[in-house]
Amino acid sequence: MLVALTRDGRVFSWGIGGPLGHGNFEYRTCPQQIMALADRRIIKLSVGYFRGMALTDDHKIYSWGSNKYGMSGFDVEEAYLDSPQEAVALSGKKIENLCCGGHHTFVLTNEECL
Repeated sequence: MLVALTRDGRVFSWGIGGPLGHGNFEYRTCPQQIMALADRRIIKLSVGYFRGMALTDDHKIYSWGSNKYGMSGFDVEEAYLDSPQEAVALSGKKIENLCCGGHHTFVLTNEECL
């Protein structure tokens, strides 16, 4: 999965790496805007193994793709999210930064806690 962030906060994705955030599992050969994030201003993106996360200007995280070990902030029962959803495990936290890895996610809050 490839993702791009424009200067005005829009997110585009394309590739063959699993859910790309467009509400289905279809591959994309050209960049396509992720419409589930169209009404939010994204300030940072991070991608991990078959998943993506976006940080909004109001300090919320939206994630999509693999949630195999709960690393996207949702109940483990939801293995894959086909479009971005707010990470409920982080509700009420003011997120300042995020980083996705292979099977993990790190976030930095305004309280400087990981």
